[in-house]
Amino acid sequence: VDATQGVRGSLCEDFASSLDLIAQNILENSTEFFLDREPNIATIIVRVNGAIVPNSATNGWTYNAAANSIVFHGAAIPDQGADILIDFDPVTIK
Repeated sequence: VDATQGVRGSLCEDFASSLDLIAQNILENSTEFFLDREPNIATIIVRVNGAIVPNSATNGWTYNAAANSIVFHGAAIPDQGADILIDFDPVTIK
């Protein structure tokens, strides 16, 4: 679990909560958008259907430097078919 940043739960405790965490983790992993260049993080602007989404690990997006990607979280996870636009200034020009 630790090596893959997975979800740890117990069958002896509230298993419904563990299942909710697993479901949320699946949603977040399926809404990861890989960037073609390394961004200047301060310049990232994410829009879904024209609305700016906040940089928030709760209900927004975060930048995953290890994967060079944007990951959505919580209520900000876009619906299927949503128009997603990620603008940023690259660290270097190709």
